[in-house]
Amino acid sequence: MDLLKSSQTQSVLITQAQSTQSSWPSQMKFHRNLKTASQCQFKTPEKAQLDMRQRRQIRLSQDFLIREKSIPNISEFRIGTESMVSPSSYEYYETFRNFNKINELVKGNYYKPNTYTKMLKTARSKNLLPKTLGLLQSSQSLSVAGKLTNTEYFDMFLEGLRKDYKNDIEFLDLSNNTITPKQLEKFANYIPKSLVKLVLTSSKINRQHSLGINKILNSNIQNLQLSNNSIGDFGLMDIVSGLSSNQLLSVLNLSYNKIGNNSMMQLGLFMKSCKNMQELYLQFNSITGKGGFFLLSGIIKNTTLKVLDLSHNNLGNHLDCCQILCKLVGKGQQELLHFDISNNNFNIEESQLIASELSFNKTIYGFHYENHQTFTINSRGFLVQDQEEIKLEDGQTYKELDFVHEIKNNRFMRKNSIQRILEKEPTIRTQGLRQIQGTNIVANQMTDICWICQGWVEMKFTYHPGRSGQLEKAPIFIHFDFEHFRPTLMEQIDEYFQIFKMCPPNVPIKYFFSNPIIGIIACARDQGMVSTKKDIHIKRHKFPIQYSDGTIMIVHHLPFVNYKNGQSPQQIIDSERHYYPRIVSKPRQPEKVIIIEDTNQQKWSIDTSFFKCYQPDSEDWLSKCLEFDLQQMKIYNHIEDKEAFKQTVLPVYAHIVQYYKYMTSQSQNVKTFPRIDEMGIRWIYEKIKKQVQLSNWTLMLVSTQTVKEKDGKQIHELSLIRYQFLEMLIRISLEQQSKFDKCMHDLFGFITEIERAQEWRDKRYWTQIMDITIDLKMPLLQGLFQLTHQLSFKKLLKPEKYLIMQDVRSLFQLCDLVRNIDHRARIILNIFIILRVSDR
Repeated sequence: MDLLKSSQTQSVLITQAQSTQSSWPSQMKFHRNLKTASQCQFKTPEKAQLDMRQRRQIRLSQDFLIREKSIPNISEFRIGTESMVSPSSYEYYETFRNFNKINELVKGNYYKPNTYTKMLKTARSKNLLPKTLGLLQSSQSLSVAGKLTNTEYFDMFLEGLRKDYKNDIEFLDLSNNTITPKQLEKFANYIPKSLVKLVLTSSKINRQHSLGINKILNSNIQNLQLSNNSIGDFGLMDIVSGLSSNQLLSVLNLSYNKIGNNSMMQLGLFMKSCKNMQELYLQFNSITGKGGFFLLSGIIKNTTLKVLDLSHNNLGNHLDCCQILCKLVGKGQQELLHFDISNNNFNIEESQLIASELSFNKTIYGFHYENHQTFTINSRGFLVQDQEEIKLEDGQTYKELDFVHEIKNNRFMRKNSIQRILEKEPTIRTQGLRQIQGTNIVANQMTDICWICQGWVEMKFTYHPGRSGQLEKAPIFIHFDFEHFRPTLMEQIDEYFQIFKMCPPNVPIKYFFSNPIIGIIACARDQGMVSTKKDIHIKRHKFPIQYSDGTIMIVHHLPFVNYKNGQSPQQIIDSERHYYPRIVSKPRQPEKVIIIEDTNQQKWSIDTSFFKCYQPDSEDWLSKCLEFDLQQMKIYNHIEDKEAFKQTVLPVYAHIVQYYKYMTSQSQNVKTFPRIDEMGIRWIYEKIKKQVQLSNWTLMLVSTQTVKEKDGKQIHELSLIRYQFLEMLIRISLEQQSKFDKCMHDLFGFITEIERAQEWRDKRYWTQIMDITIDLKMPLLQGLFQLTHQLSFKKLLKPEKYLIMQDVRSLFQLCDLVRNIDHRARIILNIFIILRVSDR
């Protein structure tokens, strides 16, 4: 009987649960009834067992109801939270699915409406699809460009924009939408306080929107984009009144707005007293010289404007406008950094006046003057007419500049890779005020050059006398390919010369150096070099260059030039730090005039001597040889910071190589190529045996040695070639747990006792006296070489004549030059032969 009653009670409660779907409080009451029913009849064990069955069945019924969503879990939708911290699209669309149930709760005043319900209510009332419109993203940038296809969606967007959780928006894009004047006014009431930049491009805004724009200007907006609309003169005059009340707006874009002369007086008066405007864009309008005069008269008194764009108007052929413009670009406005007056129909006389005044300006880093006869902006920022070729007068003799042949096998001369770089046409992507398509400045002669828009890069060029070449004293000029090798004077700093130069980005920079006093052009041998043979944009034979004093000289031959790899575009103006320039170079710097003396007396240098084709043991050449040796080692693969280790070895590498050459000359086996034999290895160990145990020495020797083959002949196992000798020193330093340079000083100090061959060359061989002597004795030396070449039989493997060790030994024996001929000949040949990358 009790069981029957309990089952009837349960069926009644389930029926009650299925009928309670209108409000959440009734559902909560239903749960309390279930709990009360489950707590009855505890007097006997039988009733207690019955109660457990009832509770289990009630629990199952609860789960069933929740799964079937007869009781919606509305807490997951957070409908009761009016101010949402992180809304999501999922919750938005789930609210749309259960909108009828949720809307009943809102109508019953159980919960307050939030963004979900307001947007969906607008969508339901106007039969719109439930779009999020980007309002449910946690981002400081919001773009609904082209998404508000009708006025209903705009109202829906405003409902979502008015909530507190969107107060962190800094950028809002409403371009390519149709916005009515009333909607714009309503939007101005909901603008977040955090909004900094607003884009209303192509939104069909006209004079009737002026009230809404003025309301927008009363906010904290700093960047307002109104381009490609129909504001016109009267609309701009209405907006100027709102601009006067705004103390934060710094960027205003009014391009493509059908603006003429009528509003220029009001805008000019506003700019005269404005203290916050930094960028003003008025390109592609209908402003003539009359309106330009009023506008520029106010701008010339402005102290904050950095960027001004008046391109594609009609300011030309008006004397008053040209005069005020010349005053502006001359010394009138010292804050202006970027100025564009392209396509304004200025005549030749006006262009000449502007070019003359612009030459005094050192603050405008970017100037545009396109499509005005033959006037262009060159790489130094000057407004010039198309440069004509240097005219050579008939019958006049010009001094020739001789090219000094540096190093034929320079480590930088990778023709294939350089050729691929030169053939590229990269796209320059900058973050500056404008973006354009990048191109090769030399191959394609561009009209105007702008450091800002094209992302030009400031690069440092140096020339170290002795290390770079034998151009020792001033003046030293540098010639760049993108300036058609026009000479630029380098500044002398202590013992070297340097210059900071603005260069085009993403293209290799080719250049060379000259000293017109001694009549020499040369490439720096410690810098990259490339052949000009396949470069069609560089003249290789007999082309003129003109120096600052007007002297014209002829480049007789230019087989090679230096090069530097192009760098990525640089943003030279920091717009986030008050438009502060990030470079040292200044535009339109006057060139220092150097009077070039007409003298035939040239100071002696290696670059013009007999030794000009020889490869010195320079730092770069030693670095290349060291890189080759390290790559051959087995232990080098286990070193983590390879570049740092290489820089540690490089200062003592020249001494190691010289000592290796000396030890190879002590070898008793004269038939093999130079190596340290077993006797030399034992002699080295005798020097360090107090610090290194014999067992460790033997283990390192075995780990270093490998069986190699050279021309089909096996290298003796107990011998060391150059990279193996270096590897032995490295292993010893690691075993001693000491840095390599410290180990070389403490343990292998005897290695630095032998004089370097390059030092001997610089002091006693590569001198002016020896150069004169060799020049006088050249016939004798050539005959001696022919005789020595015939002293031994050689296989004609090469077309050139050459000498071997047997020839040198025979020459010493015939001439009776030294005693112990075999030993001395090997020392002379091994030590003073030119260093090669590979010693095998």
